[in-house]
Amino acid sequence: MSELQRMTGLSQTAIINLYYDKTKSVSFDTMNKLCNALECNTQDLFEHIPD
Repeated sequence: MSELQRMTGLSQTAIINLYYDKTKSVSFDTMNKLCNALECNTQDLFEHIPD
């Protein structure tokens, strides 16, 4: 998590909340930073699970 924080500039709290699925939304800016740092696309980060 520390490495991802350094790579993205996101706060430790934001990364922890994402990791432990404690957030209700993610901004496009955050998704962009994660995808750039991890060299992936949004489909690699998120999975749609119907209600």
